[in-house]
Amino acid sequence: MNNSLRLCIKKTNRHLYVYVLNNATQIINVSTDCRMLRAALTGINHLNHPEAISYILANLLHNTGVNTVSYVQKYPYHGKVATIISTLKKQGIVIK
Repeated sequence: MNNSLRLCIKKTNRHLYVYVLNNATQIINVSTDCRMLRAALTGINHLNHPEAISYILANLLHNTGVNTVSYVQKYPYHGKVATIISTLKKQGIVIK
């Protein structure tokens, strides 16, 4: 199961969505649009939202026992995408 897990990042003008997928099944979803996270992110500068989402995603991945995911590159590797991936790596998630 761990070999086929993919990390997908979707950006819109207002929100960031980060998914962990296993084939066509969504396993974990973290976004700035989530009602639970929106309340936690209100005091944080919007430039730090990718880092906050990455910490939450890393905790969820560790809780499910996942340490390795492969990144599906849809956007250029800079800015918010680079922040998300580097923060996940700092938290001990191996990204292929």
